[in-house]
Amino acid sequence: MALFGSSKDVDLFNSLNKELINNIIDTNVDVYKVSVSDNNDNLYGENIEKVYNPAIRIACLVEFQDPVYVDAEYGTDIDQEANFSFLRDTLKNTAELVLEVGDIIDHDGSYWEVDKVIDNQYIVGKNPEAAKNDDNFGSNFSVICNAHRARTSKLNIEKSVKTFIKKLKNI
Repeated sequence: MALFGSSKDVDLFNSLNKELINNIIDTNVDVYKVSVSDNNDNLYGENIEKVYNPAIRIACLVEFQDPVYVDAEYGTDIDQEANFSFLRDTLKNTAELVLEVGDIIDHDGSYWEVDKVIDNQYIVGKNPEAAKNDDNFGSNFSVICNAHRARTSKLNIEKSVKTFIKKLKNI
């Protein structure tokens, strides 16, 4: 039996981190999920214009990488990456949100497309959901999304909000 990492310890870590992220740091982002029912796929299952569901606002930690300026034939382009770190407990219980590759995060006037989702940050190195013994120690604690700055012209986010409002009016 482990000395640390019990459910009481995990609850303490969650409460401290929630207070830190929600009340002290206070950085909120809007997460847009792809609306599967509103997307029209072609014969090959491809979709040129994705349609997104309305945003879900959630608190997180944000870490920007330095921008890289790339010269192309049409002018200078900015290539930038960022890491968005979320508490798994907040995603699961408060927002009822599962982050996936391809989701869009709106932060600081820019849209960021999720490239990679890392969800294996365990407290005391244990995930009780996959434990092979009966003890209830450890926790799957956070979700980190690596994202790149997306072109606004390729997104169909504003249209999806209008589509959602139309659906509400039809109900």
